[in-house]
Amino acid sequence: MIKLFNTLSGEKETFKPLKSKTAQIYACGPTVYNYAHLGNLRTYVFEDVLRRALEINGYKIKQITNITDVEDKIIKKAQQEKKEISQITRPYEKIFFEDLKKLNIEKAERYPRATEHIKEMISLISVLVKKGFAYQGEDKSIYFKISKFKNYGKLSGLKKRQIPACRQAGKS
Repeated sequence: MIKLFNTLSGEKETFKPLKSKTAQIYACGPTVYNYAHLGNLRTYVFEDVLRRALEINGYKIKQITNITDVEDKIIKKAQQEKKEISQITRPYEKIFFEDLKKLNIEKAERYPRATEHIKEMISLISVLVKKGFAYQGEDKSIYFKISKFKNYGKLSGLKKRQIPACRQAGKS
């Protein structure tokens, strides 16, 4: 039996997989515009320890870790260096995998790149805007309307009054 700390309940709870004897792990992977540091890599060490503990206890693992290979910092760096985005991201992605290997971290089943799912992201954002769960800011960026999600902040333990965006009129 494996017990894990549930951030939402604040208690240690017995792990119950959604599918019998199969544990699914989704992990936010690196944003590949610079070298990973120890703080970044700590996440993957934890996931590896969790994965191995589950495997030792007889679980089959399905793990996906995304690669964020497009976002504001990457675009800015590509513009500054007059390079294509992939010329910035691919070398750091390669170094990330080398770092995982040096740390003896087992590879996830898949590492989808954000750039491979742009159409799906645009489609999802369009649905959120149409349903009133997102809005376009003055800077033309799209923001999630946190006032539409009554449990927003619950996992972090923050009350809406503690979240700056909730205190600003029209920014929730």
